[in-house]
Amino acid sequence: MAKTGFSINRRTLLSRASIAGTAIVAAPFSAALAQSAPPAQATLRRLNWAGLMLEHGDAVVYIDAIRPGEGQTVDSSSDRRVKYALITHSHGDHYDPGFLHEIMGDRGVLFHQEDTVVDQRLLRVNPLAMWQPAFMPRSGADIVAFPVPASDGYASEQVSWVVECNGKRFIHCGDTLWHGRWWDIGQAYGPFDWAFLPINGAQQDLGRFDIVGSPGVMTPEQAVAAARALRAETIVPIHYGGAEPPVYVEEENAEQRLITAAEEHGVGVHIMAAGDRLTF
Repeated sequence: MAKTGFSINRRTLLSRASIAGTAIVAAPFSAALAQSAPPAQATLRRLNWAGLMLEHGDAVVYIDAIRPGEGQTVDSSSDRRVKYALITHSHGDHYDPGFLHEIMGDRGVLFHQEDTVVDQRLLRVNPLAMWQPAFMPRSGADIVAFPVPASDGYASEQVSWVVECNGKRFIHCGDTLWHGRWWDIGQAYGPFDWAFLPINGAQQDLGRFDIVGSPGVMTPEQAVAAARALRAETIVPIHYGGAEPPVYVEEENAEQRLITAAEEHGVGVHIMAAGDRLTF
């Protein structure tokens, strides 16, 4: 946890430096600026499957964004000056380098945890150590993200992303299993306004993997337990509704089971369909 402690101390140091810096601004000017400038808004849009799109200031950040499937019409274009992407892991339903290149162009930057093997042929990539912050844009830091531990059910390296933006904090958890680092993450970065958590409890019969009765992704009830450990106010479920039996099997009634379990433990649930937005 040494690195986690460093990130908290750094945040405190930056905050103090910011406060000290404001002292050199003439009071009448700063007061007039506060009265005339409207508050900046951030927009968080749900894309398909596990994808998100966050816009604030100069930056747009895509998280696990993949090409929409047939019949899906979510607009993922953005006019923000700088474009970034985060991926939890390199499975095809979370990482689509061709699509990211189309929406970000040649100057877009992909952040990934350093142990995640990624296709680098189309994108500018920036590997990060676990717990290391990514500032977006680097000069302004409208959005800050941290890769934190996760556990993949099919032997791939995986992380979750803690994201801070415009006074809010959320976590995006890819398609992780239940694991023991939830408490570390919750203590280091919680509480969270939203936790985007997988709920489909998927099992797959593909290649060397068989359906053996143990989910490779969190179930709805496990997602609620994770939210409680994370100290998350509201769960936004992701990564469900794509069953392809007998190859890819999901837990039944996942959304309703999540709502029931969350109500029992006093955790909020906010259902976002593809294209829905949160503005803050």
